Amino acid sequence: MLVDTILGSSFLAIGVIAAVFHILVYEPAFGIPTKMEQFKFKMKELACHCQNNMELALTTKRVNSVQCIGVKVGKMAVMKRLFPLVFVHFVVQNMLALLITY
Repeated sequence: MLVDTILGSSFLAIGVIAAVFHILVYEPAFGIPTKMEQFKFKMKELACHCQNNMELALTTKRVNSVQCIGVKVGKMAVMKRLFPLVFVHFVVQNMLALLITY
């Protein structure tokens, strides 16, 4: 009985540490789209100093072509704000499966 309690608490600690580490690592990635918007705005401001209208149009077109998306997960999906909660759910579900099978 004591061994089961120790093993269960160690699984719980590993799960909580993994979830906290995951959130701390990936949380700053959600600031990327807003920083990209600010960077694009500054680039457009600097492009206004161009002497030639053709250069201005070309620079504006290039800046507008950059997409302001977050971190891609795979080829199709973009990491959402709920991703840490999904990860926590995954960790808890697997830890419970380990405890039940043990």
